[in-house]
Amino acid sequence: MTWLETTDAGSPLEAVLGTDPDLLAHFRDVVARFWSEKLVDPVVLEICRLRIAKLLGCDAELQLRYQPAIEAGLGELKISLIPEYTASPAFSAHERACLALTEQFVFDAHGIDDDTFREVSSGFSTEQLASFLAALSYFEKVSRMKLMLELGAPDGTTIVPCPHPDTGVIY
Repeated sequence: MTWLETTDAGSPLEAVLGTDPDLLAHFRDVVARFWSEKLVDPVVLEICRLRIAKLLGCDAELQLRYQPAIEAGLGELKISLIPEYTASPAFSAHERACLALTEQFVFDAHGIDDDTFREVSSGFSTEQLASFLAALSYFEKVSRMKLMLELGAPDGTTIVPCPHPDTGVIY
């Protein structure tokens, strides 16, 4: 598990965040907004979340699948093709642009060029773009937190139901 003292609440991430109930409530609210408000296509969110997890080597995140993305049609075949997104016809031009921006965000956010940003933003409203960028930041932070605190991966693939701010577990 982790070297940090935790609570016995929910998932390993909730056990850490639960040491500060207000922080846990904030995280639940943020996660629920990304997945339940449907501002951003859940498939785009999920493929970008998984790309971040792969780039950072976070097995705990790679084992998760968010239900809204599955319900929107994301399957394991497309997930397996994420590393080859630049050449795979399984990805739309907008998805490829979002994944390219995601990679650059993880490696060097200052290196995101105008063309990549223009490609991504052309597929989003201003509100959607803000939500997408905030989601990328959240996904990266969670992966890094899980790595730093050595929060283990679930056994096998775990389907995460659509988070709700008042109920449900964040992973």
